[in-house]
Amino acid sequence: MQTTPLTTVRSATPADVHALARLLTDSFQPSDAWWQWTQGWVRSGLAQDLESRLTRPPASYRCLVATMSGFLAGTVEVAHRPLPHEWWWLPQVASPQDPLYISNLAVTPAWRRQGVASSLLQEVEAIARSLCHPRLYLHVMADNIAAVQLYQRSGYRLERVEKNWPLFNPRPSSKLLMVKVIM
Repeated sequence: MQTTPLTTVRSATPADVHALARLLTDSFQPSDAWWQWTQGWVRSGLAQDLESRLTRPPASYRCLVATMSGFLAGTVEVAHRPLPHEWWWLPQVASPQDPLYISNLAVTPAWRRQGVASSLLQEVEAIARSLCHPRLYLHVMADNIAAVQLYQRSGYRLERVEKNWPLFNPRPSSKLLMVKVIM
């Protein structure tokens, strides 16, 4: 896997699951909201889900972790996933023909702005090339300016703006579907 002077990126292992669940809940579920009391329950469920996902074949799913000085600094997941369509309520089943989709890119606050996210994205691109996938997709909240700028600097371009259903997501922002052509 890829190594920069300070960041090492590797595949996640079952030993990483609880630290990853903590990083993801701390990053994506605000602790100051009225539902903060659910954070432990969400973290536990996420750990179980991560354990399950780590058993998938490497050609259909990868979870990467970045470490700096031996500490968990960040994570990202990439998997085959059908892109959302206007009938969002209909179930979709992923297949190897679906595009590769990046999700759950998160960096521990102490390690932000030190190249961790860029290192993770570069490794995901190497995985996509090895699987002969010409594009990578991801969603980012429109109001997450730092993340939007990171993706733009990394070569991702806006594919479309999607409505965010407030019933299912309390953030009043739109989601941006971004794509990067890598082949």
